[in-house]
Amino acid sequence: MSSPAPTCDVAVAGAGPAGATLARLLALRGLDVVMIDPRRRASQRLEMVAPASLSAFAAAGVAPLLDDPAIALPCLGIRRRWGRAGTQTDEFLRHPGGRGFTVDRSAFDSALRSMAEDAGAALIRGRLCGA
Repeated sequence: MSSPAPTCDVAVAGAGPAGATLARLLALRGLDVVMIDPRRRASQRLEMVAPASLSAFAAAGVAPLLDDPAIALPCLGIRRRWGRAGTQTDEFLRHPGGRGFTVDRSAFDSALRSMAEDAGAALIRGRLCGA
């Protein structure tokens, strides 16, 4: 038997980085927001935040998370190799901002959900099956 659906202004399907950031921004504007997200295993991986994306982090108000060493560490560049291509080096010092970040996705996602909840968004563990 399903429980009655909560009433809200906005239901956000998913509480990953995009969903939690959207929920936070809408809640800060005074909307009643619910994030609906299944209980999943935390993502145990590192990801790169390139210098080009730092302005988006600042605009969303989540750039301070990159200053927390439990979440992110500065990165001055990357070396990558795709398929048969040779190794490519991208030194971030040449880019605006001069640095990127290596982010612990589990800690980052958790911090974003906490920021959304602190702004007033509610988190419901479940799946959105219809609207």
